Amino acid sequence: MTAGRVNTSEIYIYDGNAPSFRWDSDGLTAYSYSGDTINFGKFVRHDKYGIYGYDGVKDFIPSSEEDIWNKSKFGLTWNGFFLKSNNGNNSFEISTNNDLIIKSNGINRVQIGRLNGDNTNYGLQLRDENNNIVFSVDSNGASIAGWTMNNNSIFKNIGDNTIGLFSNGKYTTIQKHTDNYYIVAGNNFGVTSDGSIYANAGYIGGWKIEEGRLSSK
Repeated sequence: MTAGRVNTSEIYIYDGNAPSFRWDSDGLTAYSYSGDTINFGKFVRHDKYGIYGYDGVKDFIPSSEEDIWNKSKFGLTWNGFFLKSNNGNNSFEISTNNDLIIKSNGINRVQIGRLNGDNTNYGLQLRDENNNIVFSVDSNGASIAGWTMNNNSIFKNIGDNTIGLFSNGKYTTIQKHTDNYYIVAGNNFGVTSDGSIYANAGYIGGWKIEEGRLSSK
């Protein structure tokens, strides 16, 4: 045979004077090839685990399917699909296991799809350099910088207190009236941006506030 070499354990397919394909007990491997130079540390392989692309040490032989997922750039194995891009401490991944993740210094800075391995919780999550969640939209609702958001409010619970904006008039809202903004607590109390206060009931300095009346006993 002039196109290759055959023995009991392996088959080489030659391109010129160098083998760029190898078929042996480790699988069918296509090596990166430029001119007369073969890069035995960069290849695509089809073996018992699936198909995957690798760029690293020479003649890498995986010990398990997990080994392929941890060290290869892309793959289609029995456990699913993955595609990765690494640049120093930063990486990008799309996979069956993690959906979409952008990672920096070991932190999942951007995550889309299943969040934190929870198959019942899907959404979008952003984290800062200290691994704090700064924005999240998922099956449980939405939040930004620790503030919870829903279809009619944005608020934050601080101990037993709540501060926020509520379109239904509960707790604290901000409303615009003519040229002033009102900070409103329910329907009976408010403060405008010019410092004016209005109240329909309550007490201030021992004085009782009633509709059209201010009195003290």
